[in-house]
Amino acid sequence: MTIVDVGDDILTGPYDQALRDELRRQLDGLGVELRLGHALTRLPSTPPATLDTIQITTDDGTALEADIWFRAFGVRPHSEYLESGSLSDRRDERGYVRVDENLRVVGETNVFAVGDVSDADRDMAGIASKQAGVVAANIRALITGEGELATYETFPPLIAIPLGPEGGAGFLGDGVVDAATIAELKGRDMLIGHYAELFDAIPAVA
Repeated sequence: MTIVDVGDDILTGPYDQALRDELRRQLDGLGVELRLGHALTRLPSTPPATLDTIQITTDDGTALEADIWFRAFGVRPHSEYLESGSLSDRRDERGYVRVDENLRVVGETNVFAVGDVSDADRDMAGIASKQAGVVAANIRALITGEGELATYETFPPLIAIPLGPEGGAGFLGDGVVDAATIAELKGRDMLIGHYAELFDAIPAVA
């Protein structure tokens, strides 16, 4: 397996280098080759996640061949639906909606933005969940007229990165977390059990 990325390292964001080193160690053990700091000259003609003979070239002239490829282009906000609307000028140069400390869209009183479309924090599911709680409390306060609006605080650099059902690493505030802990927290079922319990559903059996 080969990972090609224009970034100079495998994990961007406010994370300890020890976490990146551990992920690199595990990827190396899995036989994964990292081609970092390089872009593709063009995308493969074969659709993503389709078994075929894939031939590509990186911008330094390296030819790569594979049986399948997956798109992993990072995150960008899909806020195009705001164009030509009343909130079109509330987006920054990257397309994120600008919000205040209460997660209200800048200049608005009753309009909020959370998750990947908001400029409040990093683009992570756990962060969006935390923001949703803040917004729910603030909507309740506005409706009832009781209490002060809650303030959102930037999420600490916590992350759990599975590498298969038994591998991976993370950072939970006290240093790098080992593969066994990440597997127990997330890797074995990718939190399906957690969400099944949350929605009172029975997970599908493979």
